[in-house]
Amino acid sequence: MTPDHARDVTDWLYAIANPIRLHLVEWLAGGEMTSSALAAAIGRSTALASHHLGLLAEGGVATSRADGWYRHYSLINSHVADGVLTLSAHGITFKMRLDWEGEVGKAEPGE
Repeated sequence: MTPDHARDVTDWLYAIANPIRLHLVEWLAGGEMTSSALAAAIGRSTALASHHLGLLAEGGVATSRADGWYRHYSLINSHVADGVLTLSAHGITFKMRLDWEGEVGKAEPGE
């Protein structure tokens, strides 16, 4: 992995490393939505949702377009949703293993 590629991957991971942003990605996996519709969907203010959507866009996860008074957001491509779902599934597996074994040292990520 080149240093530039590593930086790109790190930016992408940082962009999704927040529960609100993960929830937004989950909604965007279904298709384009306005920032106000996304805010309502996740039960947060439009200002807060817009802030997090901006971070997703800066991180290369989402894109936006203006349409009059509204801003529409969508994922860069379907691979974004696939990547988030894969990471989420591995995280859930890791947590379940921790809960079952009761010790951090015995669990291996991805098992």
